[in-house]
Amino acid sequence: MNIHAFWLVLLGFSSLAVGAAKPELAAESLKKGNAWLDKGEFDSAIAAFTEAIRIKPRFAQAYSGRGSCYRMKGEKVKAEEDFARAKKLGYKPK
Repeated sequence: MNIHAFWLVLLGFSSLAVGAAKPELAAESLKKGNAWLDKGEFDSAIAAFTEAIRIKPRFAQAYSGRGSCYRMKGEKVKAEEDFARAKKLGYKPK
């Protein structure tokens, strides 16, 4: 195997590893967002929930959490948009 082929194979395996880690990274961002939300740090929570959504765009819980932050900040339109997205993705509040 030449060096070029070796690097292509190595890059392929590293891409698979990153893809496999995505659910864990998204879950960790969700956990951070919930912790910030519990502390009333809405901007930090929004950033964490947004990161979870960036990693896993169909993460309904992250949309719901971010919607809760927007609601607490009085940003009704953004809150409604996130809650609607969470519902569309199948999220059912507990």
